[in-house]
Amino acid sequence: MTGGTIGQMVNWGRAGSRKTAALHGALTRILPARTGQFIRLALAVTLIAMLFQFGAIATGNLVTVFSSPGILLLAILGNLVIVHVAIAKWDLLLRLQGIRIGFVRLWRITFIAMFAGTCLPGGIGQDGVRVYCATGEPGCSLGPAFASVVADRLLGLAGLLIAAAIFLFVKAERMMSSPALQGLAVFVIGATVAVFVLLGGAIALGYHSSVRRRMRAFLDANGSVARLIGPVIQAGRAYHTHIWGMLVGLALSVLVHLLTASVLIVLAEAIEFRDLDRLDIGLATLLASLANAIPLTPGGLGIGEGAFAQICQMLSSAPDAISYGSAFFLARVVTTFVSLIGAISYVWQSDKRGFCQEDEDRRTGAPCEDADNGLSPSARRRAVVGSKIVVDKTADSRFQRAIN
Repeated sequence: MTGGTIGQMVNWGRAGSRKTAALHGALTRILPARTGQFIRLALAVTLIAMLFQFGAIATGNLVTVFSSPGILLLAILGNLVIVHVAIAKWDLLLRLQGIRIGFVRLWRITFIAMFAGTCLPGGIGQDGVRVYCATGEPGCSLGPAFASVVADRLLGLAGLLIAAAIFLFVKAERMMSSPALQGLAVFVIGATVAVFVLLGGAIALGYHSSVRRRMRAFLDANGSVARLIGPVIQAGRAYHTHIWGMLVGLALSVLVHLLTASVLIVLAEAIEFRDLDRLDIGLATLLASLANAIPLTPGGLGIGEGAFAQICQMLSSAPDAISYGSAFFLARVVTTFVSLIGAISYVWQSDKRGFCQEDEDRRTGAPCEDADNGLSPSARRRAVVGSKIVVDKTADSRFQRAIN
C-alpha cells in the first residue's frame, strides 16, 4: 500500500478534513523504508526465524489452533472486547477534558490506527495516527488529543504493572523457588513502585508555585511553544481535578491486560500447556507484554514471543517439552486479523465518498463536497467552535488560565 493510500486512509479517519495534502507529503517522506526501518524489520524476521528454528514456535501448534474454529473465534471475540474497552478508556480521557468526539468516531479512528500500526511499515506509529485523526475533530485540537493519548499510554503501563504485581502476589511461593524468578519479581515490583513514584512526583512538582512561575516565564517568551503546551497543561489539570475518572481509566487499563492474559490462556490451553496452570500463563503473558513494548522491532515482533517462551520455561517443570512461544505468536496473528477491520472500514468508506484536501480547497476556492451532507470539510470546520482557527486565536488566554 502506497504512502498516498495511507494518507487517504488517515484523512478519512479525520472525516475528510484538515490538511490532507500536508499529511500526504509527510507520510510520503516517512513511509519509504529508511535504514533504521529495514534494520528493525530484518531483526524481527530474524528473531521469528530463530524461534521457529530452535522450537520456541512450532508449526504443529499453529496448525492445531487454526484447525479449531471455536478456539479462533473465542480468541477473536476476546480481542474485540479488549479493543472496545480500550476505546471506552480513550473516550473517558477525552470526556474528562470536556471533549466529546463520540464512540463511533473513536471506534473508526482506533481501528484505522490499529491497522496502520500493526500491518503497515513506517515510522508514524499507531499513536501518531490516533493523535492526527483526533486533532481537528469538533472541539479537539492537537494539545488535548496528544494529552489524551499520552495519558492513555501512562495508564496502560500502570495497569500492566498492577496486573503483573497481582499475579506475582498470587504466585509468590512459586516466584521464590529459584533465583531467576526472584530477580524477575524484584524487577517488576521495583518498576511498579518507581513508575508510581515518578508519576506522583511529576504531578506534585508540576503544581508547585515556583515551577509554575518559571514555566509561565519560559512560555511567555515562546508563543509557539505556548500554543502547544497550553492545552496540554490544561488537559493535565482536568485530569488532576477528576481523580475518580482517572481511577476508572486505570481500572479499565487493568481490565485490558487481564483480558489479554485470558486470550493467551485460551490459546495456550488449545496447545495443551500441561505443565503450566492458568496463573502461570497469565503471569508470563503480562511479563512478556512488558518486553514486547521495547521498540527494537515493529510492534515488538519476535521480542514478545521470545520473552514469553523464556518466562514459561522458567516457570515450567519440563521446560523442553512444549514450544511456548507459539501461544504468543498466535495471539499476535489474531490481533493482526482483528486490525483488518480498519482496512475494511477504510475501503467501505472510500467507496461511499471521496476524500477532500483542505489545503487545495483553500487555495482554489473550490471545496470538495461531502457526500453525507453537502458541506465541505472546511465549511464544517469554520462552523465548529473548537476549530484550529479559534484555538490559535485563544491559545494564549487559555494557556494563562491553565497555569494560573
